[in-house]
Amino acid sequence: MTNAIVYALTQVALGGPVVMPLQPGTTPTAMPFLTVMLASAIPALGATLLLAALGKFTGRPVTIFLAVSVAFLLLSLGGPLTLPISGGMQFALELMHVGAAVSTVGVLVTLGRRSG
Repeated sequence: MTNAIVYALTQVALGGPVVMPLQPGTTPTAMPFLTVMLASAIPALGATLLLAALGKFTGRPVTIFLAVSVAFLLLSLGGPLTLPISGGMQFALELMHVGAAVSTVGVLVTLGRRSG
């Protein structure tokens, strides 16, 4: 949901589509909305499975999950900075990474603590 909002606001603010190379070495092109949603949903599914596994096999699943989540977020922030796109577009992509991480981790940790 967060990324859908950032995606829409970016199009309005920059006066055009969200663009990035869809494959390494290609020219930047309009990024389809479905790509944004899948790029949010797939890591969220992985995070859910990770937290479930940590809950089953460790004594401190939330603490470990938070550490792993922060590490993955920091690594993910490097990606947009290497793309041949405008600074505004890089900022929007970084905001999407942070928004997806905060919302996904926030929901999972809240639900994890309630069920634990």
